[in-house]
Amino acid sequence: MISFKGFLGIGDLTLVGWLTVILYFSTAISCWITARKIRLASADVENAREQRAWRSIAAAFLALGISTLVDFQAALTETGRVFAKVQGWYEHRRCAQIAFVVVVAVICLIIAIVLVRWARNAPVSTWSALAGSTMLIGYVVIRAASFHDVDRLIYSRSLGFRLNWILETGAIGVVLVASYWRRSKIGKSKPGSLPRS
Repeated sequence: MISFKGFLGIGDLTLVGWLTVILYFSTAISCWITARKIRLASADVENAREQRAWRSIAAAFLALGISTLVDFQAALTETGRVFAKVQGWYEHRRCAQIAFVVVVAVICLIIAIVLVRWARNAPVSTWSALAGSTMLIGYVVIRAASFHDVDRLIYSRSLGFRLNWILETGAIGVVLVASYWRRSKIGKSKPGSLPRS
């Protein structure tokens, strides 16, 4: 019997699972607030681009939070597994997994280039948020591909914590802190301009 555990239900009922979902949504809200404050502080072109970068990060984190809440990734992986078995190429799934990772990596690279162009003159806090977002998306893509060697590594434990918890919550934390850091600099700028440090 094939089961789609987690789809349209709560995927990870552990304390860390709930913490991760809360962190995703909190970070999405924080990044949206940061984008709004940037817009209110100045209307120049560079700040408009930086604002779009923060809004894009907010949208990505909202989507990742919803995906984590309903365990969409597990459902997607299971759907791919079922499709491969039905089509008869499950034994050769490694090629499909690699192709999936390559396609998603190219899409992520294009998105990253767009975000970098939007925030090219942005302060360090914005670059930190972009770096944290890129790390997180890379981690999510690799985990979605479900390579068994990678799964064994990220589900290993260190000091009682699984590596996947540390990677995911750590990257979310970087973006959340960067968002607060960026907002703290906005309030200290003179009217009509934003600091770049």
